[in-house]
Amino acid sequence: VRFNPLKTLLPFRLNDAELADLVLLRNTDNPPLSVLKLPLTLIVMAVLYLCNGIFWHRSAHLTARSLERVSDVISRVRSNPGIDALKALKRLLHGRHPFQGIHHFIFQINVSSGRYFLLLGLLNKLLERWAPDFDRTYVPVLCHGGNDMFSTRMVDGIAELARIAGDDPNTLDDLASLDDEHPLHDALADFLREFGHRGMREIELAAPRWQEDPGALTPMIRAQMKAASSSSAGTDDAYARHLSARDQLHQALTSRWRRRLIDRLIGRIRYYIVLRENTRHYHTMIFDTVRRKLLELESDLLSRRALRCEGDLFFLTWDEAQDLSQGLLTGERASQMVRERRIHWQAAAKQRPPDRYNIPHSGTQATTGGLQGICACPGSVMGRARVLLTPHEADKLEPGDILVAPYTDPTWTPLFPGLGGIVVGIGSYLSHAGTIAREYQIPCVVDVTGCTEKIEDGCMIELNASSGTVQITRESS
Repeated sequence: VRFNPLKTLLPFRLNDAELADLVLLRNTDNPPLSVLKLPLTLIVMAVLYLCNGIFWHRSAHLTARSLERVSDVISRVRSNPGIDALKALKRLLHGRHPFQGIHHFIFQINVSSGRYFLLLGLLNKLLERWAPDFDRTYVPVLCHGGNDMFSTRMVDGIAELARIAGDDPNTLDDLASLDDEHPLHDALADFLREFGHRGMREIELAAPRWQEDPGALTPMIRAQMKAASSSSAGTDDAYARHLSARDQLHQALTSRWRRRLIDRLIGRIRYYIVLRENTRHYHTMIFDTVRRKLLELESDLLSRRALRCEGDLFFLTWDEAQDLSQGLLTGERASQMVRERRIHWQAAAKQRPPDRYNIPHSGTQATTGGLQGICACPGSVMGRARVLLTPHEADKLEPGDILVAPYTDPTWTPLFPGLGGIVVGIGSYLSHAGTIAREYQIPCVVDVTGCTEKIEDGCMIELNASSGTVQITRESS
């Protein structure tokens, strides 16, 4: 019943499980169309366009300078003591009024840039019709974002830290206490100036950032040291691969106007891929700003002994924190609430969350002797599986290993160069793992339910990302 309104709005005949697969981009088949529901769908689309279509137009031709202005807006909000955490979040995500510059609406830009998936579907349909002999595994190569992405620049920054630290790897033992004269000191400072607001679980306000704990970078820098010796590391030949794939595409397209149309379409896809990935960089900058203001509030409450421990604030609601600050909630009662919620959180953190609630699964996640997922970047590889639950375990990785992770966010990106393949438990074609894997041309399968439990660390696996299958060929010794 709870899904009936959504099923009414969509012009397809779907049950609950099929609807969930469609929303999660798991449904690769064309669902049956309902002509009777089509008029209502068109009306809803028209209303949505009137409400949000302006952002589609305003975000269609943004320059790098336009996005850089987002940093200026965030800095002003961050330095304004009159803006608390809640006001900062609202202002930076929603703006003050609809007539502000588009850089005030970074969240809306991110949502509108997701249209690249629709354009990618159009590209594949046109290639199927106009160039049936063209190998479509080259499509990710044609649509790569290159060094315009903050994520790849972040990898380059860590690679530079690894190059400098390579002369004295012992310096990585305590990055937070580097001597001012050490060559790594200035390089680390420059990196943190640009990417210090990033960190593991970076959209979680309670999670520390790299600028707070530079030591979290140590495993990633060491992983880059290992990857430096791998022939698969780096993206120096990415542009050459792009040109080669484009030449093959042009040979497959017999008409000049078709070539121009396809090139234009590919250019738009590349633009929106980069835009979507880069706006995430500013999203995390916004969350970092909110976190800083929350830490200021927490510091004040700790100094007044209204809170007992660092981190307690994140187990209170905003209204409760305000009541505590104003004396409407006692410190003793707040401590009791925090304790109960910490216990509940610790118990919940040990459980693997289901990928869906109260919805039956229409497909299967198992094949004969293996697992099934969704192809995020095509290719096949055989290698040793390394099961990592967090990027902090990156020291276990060796060049050519196949990373098996429960999920990935941008802080996993520095581990990608040198990998033979990637298997992720939660995600879709649009997820970060898939986007960056396509940049580095690493075979990647996502949405492999329970992969970290079913694949043993150190075992040999055969990853056929093109078909979305993972076969365990030999157990670990």
